[in-house]
Amino acid sequence: MLGGFLKDWEFWASDVLESHISYPTVGFFRSQHQKQSWVSALACLLDLSALIEVGIDGVPTWQAHVTFAIARHTVVDLAQVFRVTMVTTEDRLTDAQFDRMRDQLATVGVRVVDTPEARERLRAIRKSYEPDLFGLSRMLMMPLPPWWNERSPKDNWQSSPRGLAEAHL
Repeated sequence: MLGGFLKDWEFWASDVLESHISYPTVGFFRSQHQKQSWVSALACLLDLSALIEVGIDGVPTWQAHVTFAIARHTVVDLAQVFRVTMVTTEDRLTDAQFDRMRDQLATVGVRVVDTPEARERLRAIRKSYEPDLFGLSRMLMMPLPPWWNERSPKDNWQSSPRGLAEAHL
């Protein structure tokens, strides 16, 4: 089930790479909705694949590895195409945030491998894509999603400029 999901996103990342290298102007196009962009989608895809590669009990890593490879290739190549400056000073996942994420995932039966070696491996994997991702985010003005939200974010349909009570009148 998760393998099929990652495979679909593998193909999507490949399509983004091909289209945005062939027609770089496409990279500047915006979604009609806030909080939705191809940059944030790549971030989520890379984060999930990295977490699976480091280890989630019962989840095979092969498809995550392949999906990660093309998604990272997409980010790195597009960072070069757009001539972005890599950002190495920001961290989207502190140890405290990782702990809260791990604990929340455990409440729904998802057990993340959590050893000092696993944390270091996740840090190393993240360093292979986050500097370029931060660079793309800043240059294209497309914010990156956090690894973990303390509160569940609202979907676009759950809010409006007039407020939720008036949104569907």
